[in-house]
Amino acid sequence: MPEKKARYVIKFATTLTVLASFSLSFSAMAADEVVPALKGPDQGKVATPLAPEPKKDQIDPEKLELKPIREDKKTEKKLEKQTLNARATIWRGTDNTVHDAIPSTLSVKEAFPDRNWWEHFHDENLTRYIEQALRANLNLQVAQQRVLEARAYAQQTRGVEMPQLYFQPSFSRSRGSATAFPSTGGGSATTAGTSGGSGNSGGQAGNTSAANSSTTSFFLGHYINTYSTPLVASWELDILHKNRDYTRATNKQAEAAVHNLQAAKSVLATDVATAYFNLIANDKLIAQHQELISTAEADLAHAQRLYDAGASDQENVVLRQGRLTDFKAQLQDAYAAQALALHQLAVLMGQTPYAVGELQRMDWEHYTIPDEISGGLPAELLTRRPDVRAAEDNLAAEGFNMRAARKELFPKIIASGTFGFSTAQFAKLYNWQSYTTSAASTLLQPLFTGGQKMGNLRVHKARYQQQLLTYRNTVLQSFKEVDDSISSLKSHRNAYQNYAESLGFLDQRQQIQKNRLAAGAIAEADLNPVMIEMIQAQQGLTRTKLSALTDTLSLYKALGGGY
Repeated sequence: MPEKKARYVIKFATTLTVLASFSLSFSAMAADEVVPALKGPDQGKVATPLAPEPKKDQIDPEKLELKPIREDKKTEKKLEKQTLNARATIWRGTDNTVHDAIPSTLSVKEAFPDRNWWEHFHDENLTRYIEQALRANLNLQVAQQRVLEARAYAQQTRGVEMPQLYFQPSFSRSRGSATAFPSTGGGSATTAGTSGGSGNSGGQAGNTSAANSSTTSFFLGHYINTYSTPLVASWELDILHKNRDYTRATNKQAEAAVHNLQAAKSVLATDVATAYFNLIANDKLIAQHQELISTAEADLAHAQRLYDAGASDQENVVLRQGRLTDFKAQLQDAYAAQALALHQLAVLMGQTPYAVGELQRMDWEHYTIPDEISGGLPAELLTRRPDVRAAEDNLAAEGFNMRAARKELFPKIIASGTFGFSTAQFAKLYNWQSYTTSAASTLLQPLFTGGQKMGNLRVHKARYQQQLLTYRNTVLQSFKEVDDSISSLKSHRNAYQNYAESLGFLDQRQQIQKNRLAAGAIAEADLNPVMIEMIQAQQGLTRTKLSALTDTLSLYKALGGGY
C-alpha cells in the first residue's frame, strides 16, 4: 500500500507540473502577440526625418494598401445605413429642413478644387515651394508615421483572429525529497518472501515490493532531468465576431489616419501659399512705403520753406512732421511682416530661417483679384473633406468597439493543443516513443469581474457619443468655413473695386493739378498731397488684393483641398 500511494502522489505531482507548464505557455502566448510585418513595396526605405530632400523610394502612406475586410451584403447595408443616419442628423436644420446647398450669398464655380490647385496661379516659385514643403515638412512626416502606426496596429489586431502557434522548448532539473515518504519496510518484505508458507507466492510478492521500493527510491533524493520540445497552438473561435469587430475598428482608425494626413497636406499647402503671398505683398508695400516717405519728406521741406518765408504757420510743419514719422513706423512694420513671412515659409519647407536666404518670388503685379464665383455647391460635397471623413471613420470605429465590448459579456471558446517530445534522456528526445500530445477546448463565461466588463461597455458608449458630437461639430465647422470664405471674398472684392474707383478719382484730381501747374497757377510741390493720397489708395489696393487671395486659399482648404 505505501508503494501505491507513492506512485499516485508522484503521478499527481507530474500532472500538476504539466498543467502549470501549459498554463504558463498559454499566458505567454496571450501576452506576446506576433505583429505581422507591414507589407509595402518600399518597406524599410523611409528617409531621415531631418533630411530636406527625402529619397525617391520613400514610403508614401497613401499608396500602402490596407487589406479590406470582406463584409457580407447584410453587414455592408447595415454600415451604410448607420453612416447615412449619422449624416442625416447633420444636414437637417432646426426647422427640420435639409440643406441642399451651402447657405451663402455667393456660390462656387467649381464643385471641388483641383488637388494641385496652386498650379493654376502659374507661378513656378510657388509650385516649387509647396512641393518642397510636402516633401520635407516635419509635421507632415509625423502625420505619415501616424499612418504607418495605425496600419501596423490594424494588422496586429487582425492577427488576433488567426490561430496562434508557438515553439516552447524547455529544460528542467529537479530533486525529490529523500524524506518525503516513510520507510517502505523492504527488509521484512524480502524476509516474508523467503520464509513464508508458500514459496512462489511469497517470492512474487517480495519481487513486486522490491520493484516498487526501487522505483520510489529512484525519485526520492535524486536529480531528474526533463527535456521538452512542444509545439503549442491556441485559437479563439470568434463565433460572435467580437475580434472581427475589433479589427474593423482598427481598420477605420487607420483610414482616419490617412484622412488626417490628407488634411495636413491641404493645410500645409495653404499655409505655404499664404506665407508666399504675404511675402510678395510686403515687398510691394515696402516699395510703396518708401515712395510715400520720399513724397512726405518733399512735402515737409516745402512746408518748412513756406514757414521760413512767413507764408505759412508752424502748425502745417508740425502736422507734416508727425505724418512722416507715422509713415516711417509703418515701413518698419512692413519690414517685420516681411521677415515673419520669410521665416514661416522657411520652417514650412523644413529649413531654418537663415538657411533659405533670399527666396525667389514672382512680382506682385503677376497676381490679380480672383474672379466672381458663380454656380452651385451641394452641401453633400463637404463629406469629401478629409477632416469630415476622418471624423466619420472615428465614429464608425467607436461603433465597432462598442459592439465588441457588448460581446465581451458573452462566453468565448478557446481551442488549444500541444504536440512535441518529452523525455528524461536527451539522447532519446526525438524518439517516437517520447512524443506527447494533448488537445482541449475551453468555454470561458465571465460570472464576476468586479464590474470591469460593464464598465468597459459604458466607456465605449460614452466615446461613441463623443465621436458623434465631434462629427457633428466638424461638419458644422465646415459649413462655417466655406460660408466665411465666400462672404469674406465677396466683401474684399467690393472693397477692391472701391479702392480702384477712389484711385481713379485721385488720378483725375492729379491731372487737374498738373494742368494748373502747366498754367503756372500752382507750384510743383503742391502736387505732393495728391501724390500721398494716391500712394495710400494703392496700398489699400495691395492689402485688399492680399486679403482676397488669402480668402481664395481659405476657400480651397474649406472645400477639402482637392481630396
